[in-house]
Amino acid sequence: MRLQGILGAVTAALLLFLVLSFAASIVIALAIAIPVLLLLGALFGKPTVVRVVRPGGRIIDHEP
Repeated sequence: MRLQGILGAVTAALLLFLVLSFAASIVIALAIAIPVLLLLGALFGKPTVVRVVRPGGRIIDHEP
């Protein structure tokens, strides 16, 4: 095998390793960030309104 072929194979393997490492780091960062953001949203987010009490009491419908 020629030296040029060996260097090409090593370069391709190194490039593939770098790309896969970068992709894995993004996946790990998302796996950590998404639950943290959901937890912060649950703790400090705007509370959801379950029931709205309207002023004026009951609404009486006079239609027959």
